[in-house]
Amino acid sequence: MMERAGVFIGVDKTGDLQRLNDAASGARRMYEWALSQGMPDQTHAKLITDEGGARVTSDRIYDAIKEIIDGPGVDQLIVYYAGHGVNINRGEQWLLTDAPVRTSAAVNVSGSVELARYCGIRHVVLISDACRVVPEGIQAQNVRGVDIFPNEGVGERAMPVDQFFACLLGRTAAEIKDPAVAADNFRALYTDALLDALKGARIEVLQPSDTAGDGAQYVKPVRLEEYLEHELPQRVANLRLQGK
Repeated sequence: MMERAGVFIGVDKTGDLQRLNDAASGARRMYEWALSQGMPDQTHAKLITDEGGARVTSDRIYDAIKEIIDGPGVDQLIVYYAGHGVNINRGEQWLLTDAPVRTSAAVNVSGSVELARYCGIRHVVLISDACRVVPEGIQAQNVRGVDIFPNEGVGERAMPVDQFFACLLGRTAAEIKDPAVAADNFRALYTDALLDALKGARIEVLQPSDTAGDGAQYVKPVRLEEYLEHELPQRVANLRLQGK
């Protein structure tokens, strides 16, 4: 049976940028899903958010990932981030609590991907519920994130790293008001659509195991990608949010 682990990161408040309303909560929903899937708390499922005024730093994220790599051993690692994101020279940056004043208070996604290929875990999945736009102003353009995977190169050959983004390159992943709930309550459509698939609510995404005798159904990257690319525009259309 595949051993899985996950690090779930949510940052509502980054520097003087607009406070988000569902980033930390989105990370918590993903974390709760991981627990429901049998990932042991702390050793395999780790939640890192700024709830209660906590600071989210690259060291906290790196240490969480390193503990998993050095721990009992897993076949798959999911790293989820919700918060503010920017793209500098086609490089994704996840902004953490002290950005942009502290230029290193960000995650260099591209560099982390390259290190993840050789971290010794057979399959790494990075999920980003964040914007992918060019940063505004000189200050934000100076952000240079750090890698969150160790530079050890324990693997002799590159392993696959799948990446899922909430929007296209150069686009925003804006929070929107959900008309079905209180006026000042926000929901992250991408994370909610993702969780519908991960929880098995969308049968078109599920696939049988490749292992004989395993009757479980699995969510695999290609079908998940196809579902999200179709589902997100449909949800935006149903809520009449185009152009808002």
